[in-house]
Amino acid sequence: MAITTTSSEALVTLLQRAEALGAHGLSFQHIALCPTRAWLHFHRLDCAHLNRHMQLGLLLHERSADSLIYGLYGLAPDRVDWHQREVSEIKKSRSHEAALVNQLLFYVAALTVATGQTWRGILRYTTSRRTKSFALDETAIQQLQQSLTALDGVVQLSSPPLRERKSVCRGCSYALLCWGESTDDEDD
Repeated sequence: MAITTTSSEALVTLLQRAEALGAHGLSFQHIALCPTRAWLHFHRLDCAHLNRHMQLGLLLHERSADSLIYGLYGLAPDRVDWHQREVSEIKKSRSHEAALVNQLLFYVAALTVATGQTWRGILRYTTSRRTKSFALDETAIQQLQQSLTALDGVVQLSSPPLRERKSVCRGCSYALLCWGESTDDEDD
């Protein structure tokens, strides 16, 4: 899909707003998962280093991260193929896929604007060895705009939004902060 002039302008505006707010790819994942999690992450209240699932994710990221991308809108994708114009996120499983897609689409948008070329995103699942491809279209741009608006509203709050028990809480690295519960001994 070719990016239209209108879409291109919308992407530039989106990325300028994200940069002004200090939002990055993980912010887009968090707001899709849970407003409380988004607020805690944005305000740097974190227990991720204590969670074995997050430790595994960080290890996967370190093994595959492309160091040439850091600094561009705070991007830290797992893999960038500059020749194929593909940006990938490597995940253990498909749980909470909509949030993963939100993060990936932000990376696709940033690279599309930065290079002036159309990029696509790929989710790579290590346990099933499957991949799923995503393109930036009008629906995806609207989704990113809505996510950024929601994120902006949440992070402006003086305290985290009221927590709400969700399926994501079971393995969340923020469960200790929200519920006083460790997730270290639980498997997904």
